[in-house]
Amino acid sequence: MNALVNVFSNSKILLIGLVAAIFIGQSLYIKYISSELENTEQREKKVKEEKESLQLAFDTAVPEYERQLDFERSKAVFETNTLKEKEKVLKATSKVKEEVVKRGEIKDEENSNFTITSF
Repeated sequence: MNALVNVFSNSKILLIGLVAAIFIGQSLYIKYISSELENTEQREKKVKEEKESLQLAFDTAVPEYERQLDFERSKAVFETNTLKEKEKVLKATSKVKEEVVKRGEIKDEENSNFTITSF
């Protein structure tokens, strides 16, 4: 009978130890899952903030890009008009110079500015 009591006591101790080990294991697993949940929430929050930041940057960049395109178009039109006006002025200037040289009022020297020789 003593042997039976000893086996029962040992089984009881083993059973209590097994229950304690399961409880500790479950506690550790719950802590791990809780930690992973917090990490996931933090990652989701970070991704959401990055997405909002990128959206804000995009919303700012698009109008700025459109303004830059408008500026470049205006600049191109202005430069084209300026070149046309310069061509007209140069053409008129060369005609005036030719007329004045024909009259002998300007001495035509190469690589020099106009020199008025008579009034």
